Amino acid sequence: RRELQSRWSPAERRNLATLGKETNDFFSQFPFKMPNQALTGTTELFNVNYLAFGGRRDFVHTPFRVLVAGCATGAHALILAAQMESLDFHALSKVVCLDQSQASLALAKRRIAEQNLSHRVVYWHASLLDVKEEHGRFDY
Repeated sequence: RRELQSRWSPAERRNLATLGKETNDFFSQFPFKMPNQALTGTTELFNVNYLAFGGRRDFVHTPFRVLVAGCATGAHALILAAQMESLDFHALSKVVCLDQSQASLALAKRRIAEQNLSHRVVYWHASLLDVKEEHGRFDY
């Protein structure tokens, strides 16, 4: 991230900050609606294990952290949390739901709580550009 930012001119950084504020303002006023999707199925995390870890990742005994950048109203975070729960992932496995819109995050929290999956999700009101090394490592 630092290497990429060092390539940006001051004008590009100002444009990015303006775009970030405009995007945040828009999605705060008009959050995405979450589609009515079934929470069944386990293909995504099986595919992650196969493609990223050669099928060797032990999700049951090792915590697994997923970052959903641009979480919006939580559709993807909800599906991943449901998969973690149904596959009996390690108790410390979490989905980190990151979004700049507090309105969208509030909807995500409510919808995830309705499915009794709040213990699997952490919410960050921030930009992807705010994520630092001290926030820890993400597996996916």
